[in-house]
Amino acid sequence: MIKESKFYLLASFLTVAVNFLTLPFFTQYLSPADYGVIGLFLVFGNVVTNLFAFGLNTATYGLFFRSTIEDFRILNFTIVLFLSFIFSAIGFFLIFPFAENIASVVFNNELNQNLIKLSFLNGCISYFYIFYGQLLVAQEKSMAFSLLAIVQVITNASITFYLILWHSLTFMAAVYGALIANFIVLIMVLIINRNLFFINFSITNLKAALKFGIPEVPNTLVSLLYGTFDKLMLVNYKGLSDVGHYDFGNKFAGILKIFIDAIGKSFSPYFLKNASSNTGAAKQEIVKTFYEIFVIYGFIGIGISLFSEEALIILTTEDFYVAKYLVPILVIYFIFGALNQISMNQFIHAQALYYLAPISLLGLFINLIANILLIPTYGAIGAAIATSFAAIATSLIQLYFANKAYPLPINYKNLITLLFIIIVSLISCYLVIFIEETYIIKFLLKILILTLYTLLVAKFKFINIRSIKKHFNF
Repeated sequence: MIKESKFYLLASFLTVAVNFLTLPFFTQYLSPADYGVIGLFLVFGNVVTNLFAFGLNTATYGLFFRSTIEDFRILNFTIVLFLSFIFSAIGFFLIFPFAENIASVVFNNELNQNLIKLSFLNGCISYFYIFYGQLLVAQEKSMAFSLLAIVQVITNASITFYLILWHSLTFMAAVYGALIANFIVLIMVLIINRNLFFINFSITNLKAALKFGIPEVPNTLVSLLYGTFDKLMLVNYKGLSDVGHYDFGNKFAGILKIFIDAIGKSFSPYFLKNASSNTGAAKQEIVKTFYEIFVIYGFIGIGISLFSEEALIILTTEDFYVAKYLVPILVIYFIFGALNQISMNQFIHAQALYYLAPISLLGLFINLIANILLIPTYGAIGAAIATSFAAIATSLIQLYFANKAYPLPINYKNLITLLFIIIVSLISCYLVIFIEETYIIKFLLKILILTLYTLLVAKFKFINIRSIKKHFNF
């Protein structure tokens, strides 16, 4: 599975490298509060566009595997025209006239009305870039997708660097960097996908796509609230610095998500193709492969949690060091979120996205209550705990119902054992982070934790040397 992801993984490595090698420069000029503004800017536009997209990105991706190329070209043009109209209406009638009110009521004036407008514009651009990036994944054009990801991150970093150094901008440098970089890659991805358009608007196709995608809206809402409600509470109760620390913790823990997304881009077409055969052997292979890549996710997540402390010391200033306490908790969130890679594909294959509504509502309730209880007292740490706790509950319930929609031979005892090993390993990271010892001793203890994890997953036969060679033999 991983060898099919080699271009995605290469793009991931380069993305991580660019983002973190630039930190020593950016953190000299940007404060945690500046990172808080940047985080809120990126969140708002993405939330609005995804909320009003009616799950059409997932519908388009799923229908790609069920349509002839001629039918899909009409469907694709219909959806992009429909979404362009919806986003334009939202912008002109909701965002732009009420930007000042949104800045005041939602963001406690930490974002001004101009940033609200720019955030919405960036959200629209980013949405369509990701939308058509997914279609590259569906077409198994991994090299093209990875090239776009590399262009985006390098362009973003370069423009931000230039505006900080030569124009003395702070957070606005990152705002313009994101806008310009996303616009460039959007033009590129549209050119690459130009063969997927046929100018013919079809009401029938639009209804079919909406019927497919709308059931995902509650799940999308929950996902968006995971990344927004906590930040909104932080900015209103604790201020921009806590948002910045939380965002920085996510930046480090999010390295795991980069790898999850990279591998997932190959796992999803692999899953849907095998599922279409509907044989027992194909189902067994899907589960076996998922367990093996999940073990790798665990190893990467534990490694990030252990060594984020050193990375923060080397790459940032003391103002950002507190983020090390957030990383293991947020890694748990991403680990359990990775379970959705298998459950979402089960729902997509079975065209059973209607399962997501009650699950999402439950997850929403847990997330809101946990944030309300924890953030006023514990700030960013409370936000991280609330987010992870909600993800654990929602992901496990979603996996259970996904197996009802499209049954797979998942051994729940084995899954619980693997998750237990990963969580205990992550909790043990705090024992090393908190102790006051020399760097050499702490380094050796961290290597020991990673070694014990590897031995345990090998002992329980979740992965073996042959599997590792298979996955990494590019």
